[in-house]
Amino acid sequence: MRVKQDYLRRQLNGPELKLSRHDLRTSMLEGAIGRGGTGDVLEAAWRADARFDAWTEHHRENAWRTAYTAAERDLEVEATREHDPLDPLPWHHVRSGVTKEFLLDKWWQRRAKRPTGDSRWDGCSDCGARVGPVRNRLVEA
Repeated sequence: MRVKQDYLRRQLNGPELKLSRHDLRTSMLEGAIGRGGTGDVLEAAWRADARFDAWTEHHRENAWRTAYTAAERDLEVEATREHDPLDPLPWHHVRSGVTKEFLLDKWWQRRAKRPTGDSRWDGCSDCGARVGPVRNRLVEA
């Protein structure tokens, strides 16, 4: 990712262009945590004074790496592993109106390099966000 970020920085050389980058260490951690099943890691890191607040200023990389090692897991492997599409997602219990079937369809379309249009301009993609108690306020206007 650093190579890609450096490439983009070199290509964007106009005064009206600015590239904002996120710290790669925290991005890796967020990716690993986002895969789920990390309760033991979160607790171990918390006990070592690691927190989520003010990521960059207070990021305690050693605490997180130690917590992953103690759980016999590798942070980079966790962050980059691909889920089986049929496995439950870590946020499966959250009811947003968007179905897993819709997400799987979008996943297959991405793998086939077929883009999904923006519902605000390209018409409803029938994701389910506009049905039921949860509504996406961006597309209602």
